[in-house]
Amino acid sequence: MLKKTDIGDPLFYHYIPLVGYVFKKRLENTLKSLGQGYENLLEIGFGSGILFPELARRAKNLFGLEIHDSILQVQKMLDNLGIKAELKKGSVLDLSYPSGLFGAVVAVSIFEHIHPKDLDRAFSEVKRVMIGGGKAVISFPTRNVITDVFFQTLGWNSKEWNPRAMHPSSHNDIIEAAKKHFIIEDTLVFPKVPIDLSLYCTITCRKEK
Repeated sequence: MLKKTDIGDPLFYHYIPLVGYVFKKRLENTLKSLGQGYENLLEIGFGSGILFPELARRAKNLFGLEIHDSILQVQKMLDNLGIKAELKKGSVLDLSYPSGLFGAVVAVSIFEHIHPKDLDRAFSEVKRVMIGGGKAVISFPTRNVITDVFFQTLGWNSKEWNPRAMHPSSHNDIIEAAKKHFIIEDTLVFPKVPIDLSLYCTITCRKEK
């Protein structure tokens, strides 16, 4: 059974009418962009582990990295489901994996939390641990008045908990940083409107061989 890992875990949002549709759609687009058939796959920022059952079907060896302190809680959940995964605590700014290990990297709702000045370092680390020709699927909310209101309805309306404070990097910041390290093969937005008017974005990044 999935359990919330910390105060910032959006697990509960997946089960709220309408709001849940948006949160589930970001996962759907992530999986659609990812595909399958990988040897080693890393999810950065796995949260409660909500995506692991699907990721386990798409890779022989599954790895996960998180900054929270509930790694053992998620590991127990995976053990109960019979899913094998190597989980560890760490940061995307300093990935504790050897270079060229992963054929795919997935990160959902992680990069918007990184300060713009650190995005280059984060993407550099992701690129380092990937094989040549590997795929990175990065999903993140867009920044506009619509998403500001959306997150404020979820309670993000205090000085510390507001959309711009919680998400210092905009979708444009993330995309421009990704372009410095990867070939962006595809961009999915939800809903299907111009990206600056959308709610959520998923980019498919390819490392050159």
